Amino acid sequence: MGQRGYLTEVEPAGFEKALSRWMSGDFQLEKLWKISVSLNNSLVGEGLNEALMTATVPAKMLRLEISLGGKKLSTVRADGLIVATPTGSTAHSFSAGGPVLEGSLDALVMSFLAPLQPVRSLVVP
Repeated sequence: MGQRGYLTEVEPAGFEKALSRWMSGDFQLEKLWKISVSLNNSLVGEGLNEALMTATVPAKMLRLEISLGGKKLSTVRADGLIVATPTGSTAHSFSAGGPVLEGSLDALVMSFLAPLQPVRSLVVP
């Protein structure tokens, strides 16, 4: 229930009706992506929307080497990187200039925060 985001199927005025439908089993489940972040083969965390990478030292830029399937795509200097699922593509990644991904796409979006050189977001399988 709400105004924005992935949990907005129900308007506040329709809460009681929606709750009654849910309790009677009248609903559909939607499968969504989840993103996992690992460091040195150890799970750091999981999320439904996105993962954010920034420098541990304030005001320091990251040097990001972007590879896909062992093939180097680009090297980017930026304040950070957001890797978003299709669900998360409408949140912080979108605010950083990334595209909105249709929910059924088998892809992630990589959006760079304040990149040093002009670089667009990447959509990767």
